[in-house]
Amino acid sequence: MKVTTCLLPLLVIPCLPRVSAATERYEPPSACVDPDNRSLPKVDRGMLLCYKKWADSPPGAPNVSVFDGNGRQTAGNRLWLVGAAKVEIKDVAVAPGGAIVAVGSAISPSGSMTGYLVTMAGSQSVVRVVQLKTSIPYQVCAAPDGSYWTLMGPPVDFDGDKNKDYETLLHINSAGQVSGGFLPRSGFKTKADPAVPTDEGAPGLFCGKSGVSAYIPASGEWITVDGSGNVVTRVQIALVPFVKTSQFDIPFKYAQMLSMAMTDSGAVYGGFQDERGPMLFRLDQSALTWSRMHPENTTSGKSFTLLLGADRDSLVFEESYHDGSMLGIAWANQP
Repeated sequence: MKVTTCLLPLLVIPCLPRVSAATERYEPPSACVDPDNRSLPKVDRGMLLCYKKWADSPPGAPNVSVFDGNGRQTAGNRLWLVGAAKVEIKDVAVAPGGAIVAVGSAISPSGSMTGYLVTMAGSQSVVRVVQLKTSIPYQVCAAPDGSYWTLMGPPVDFDGDKNKDYETLLHINSAGQVSGGFLPRSGFKTKADPAVPTDEGAPGLFCGKSGVSAYIPASGEWITVDGSGNVVTRVQIALVPFVKTSQFDIPFKYAQMLSMAMTDSGAVYGGFQDERGPMLFRLDQSALTWSRMHPENTTSGKSFTLLLGADRDSLVFEESYHDGSMLGIAWANQP
């Protein structure tokens, strides 16, 4: 497979040539298809990230694996926090300098829970730990300036009292300090916690040069915040109706968001699912609607299924045979 090299700020990674839709693909690494305890694979800054949701012991095989655009493993990390009895990984991302950042929760032997943000470099173990003692982070992205943004769940001692407000968006600076909290929970018109996955799906969080953008399925909102935490855009997006194709009673009103991607040019895509199976939608940021897209199939009998992310201005998918069996990881032009 031919590989070219593309330059991003502070990061050199192998990138695949973009000639036509799905000109390149590779077989999925075993770390990404292990049915036990695996998360959905994710593509960030051109790298494929696969991680296991739970770990209950310090030693063991890597639970965070990183692959380049040619399918070669560049890192395998064992994420563990000293003093924990169990560690959960909620989300991972790639920093501009190539470090891997992960967020989630650590459970102590007594059962108390603490949120964390950790960074890892190469195949080293945890390099830096930021404890987020009061709440659990669910999503993370790395900004070009070396800082991080996280979407936070409710406080660990939250009892559902609406008078106990909390900030749903945290900014963590390059020194590992929480520098600000934004988007108070009281500002969302939904009974569900904004960062926590619901029947409508899991949120998406994207760091850009001047701030961060988030899509919150629970409230159907697209929100953009600048680097100082000021809200630049906050609009309502119509949710995608759930389509029922069987005689069974399926209690879903809206299609579920499984994954999201933002290209370098700012186009936003969502991987949704209802009874028809996985579908690709693009966010029309002018009309404030989701429009269904139909990515070109690679060859007869094969199709793109789950959206994994974006690599510059290309989209990355899981590719499957029509019987649902997994085939590979495919790069494709935007439809």
